[in-house]
Amino acid sequence: MILYSTDWAQVISTYSGTVWPHIRTKWIGFTIYSMVAYLVSFERSSNFGSEGRTILFSTMSFLLIFRANAAYARYWLCRCT
Repeated sequence: MILYSTDWAQVISTYSGTVWPHIRTKWIGFTIYSMVAYLVSFERSSNFGSEGRTILFSTMSFLLIFRANAAYARYWLCRCT
């Protein structure tokens, strides 16, 4: 039987056994880059339009469909064996 912790602070702050150590530096770098890009565009009063949003939504849709297709394939693989 698996016993789960009921303390939400402990669950949120769990560090070992997660992917966080592997992506921490990339995440921090991307966050800093995004903040600097936002501040520069805000300072120069730049308007980028809706192209960024369109690219983001189409990319996320593709990734979501790819992930769903992979999960469906795993489901049928386990069901047929």
